[in-house]
Amino acid sequence: MTSTATPDKSKFPKLIGNKAEGAVKKLSVERDYFEYRLLLALEASGDAVSVALLNYGGCVAFKQHNARFGHGEYLVDMVQGLMEEADASFSDLTHIAAGCGPGSFTGLRVCLSAAKGYMLATTATPLGVNGLAALAVDSIIQGQTEQKQSGPHLCFADTRRNSLFVQEFGPQANMLSPVRDVPLKRITSYIEEACLRFDGLCLTLTGHVTDLAALVSTEKRIFCQPRSLDAQMIGRYALRSLSLPHLYPCSGFEPLYVVAPKLGLAKRQVWYDRP
Repeated sequence: MTSTATPDKSKFPKLIGNKAEGAVKKLSVERDYFEYRLLLALEASGDAVSVALLNYGGCVAFKQHNARFGHGEYLVDMVQGLMEEADASFSDLTHIAAGCGPGSFTGLRVCLSAAKGYMLATTATPLGVNGLAALAVDSIIQGQTEQKQSGPHLCFADTRRNSLFVQEFGPQANMLSPVRDVPLKRITSYIEEACLRFDGLCLTLTGHVTDLAALVSTEKRIFCQPRSLDAQMIGRYALRSLSLPHLYPCSGFEPLYVVAPKLGLAKRQVWYDRP
């Protein structure tokens, strides 16, 4: 690559919340555009592992594999296939973004370990992303596209322990609360309390929220937007953090553990109690 000219961004789709529908998306991109900014995004905190290449024009390529377990078996091969689909090399990468959770402990370790490996092998800048914040931004973008009234967002993720991670965000994706671990039996009351706190405002529930709105016995206006976090959302959030760091802060590759992992005390107890 020898050209250093900045490409015409009008050739590329606007950076809005396109869903990519789980398929590999490839754009016809000139090689000099990769010199401008190319970001590799990784996400494995939930029931799927996904990887994406993005620039300021949008998503260059995307791959996803739905698997509740075994993310580590697929991630590296998916990244290699992604780079080949985009006709890019790892030396083209300027940034690497990774979902830091909250979510599956094993999935987070797999994702962040891979991200650190790629970072050490390249000169790319690391960008760690709060997955709930990425959900909020994606939901806000969708609301703006559909011209819906913007209000507070409650973002949910499955803990796989009969509870949900939840965090509250304002209409500009500003954080209004820390991440909380709420038992399923308290979700209804938690949402109703949020309706009271945000009295008069439209409330959007997004993330792992299938049928949650039906559980709320209130006349408050609630929009329910189920969505699964993926690498495209992580990448879009990370790109925004480069131009708006005060609104979209990113950290290093440190996992966001809301609660300490259960390290198998019961398993060891069973082992020692065996006759």
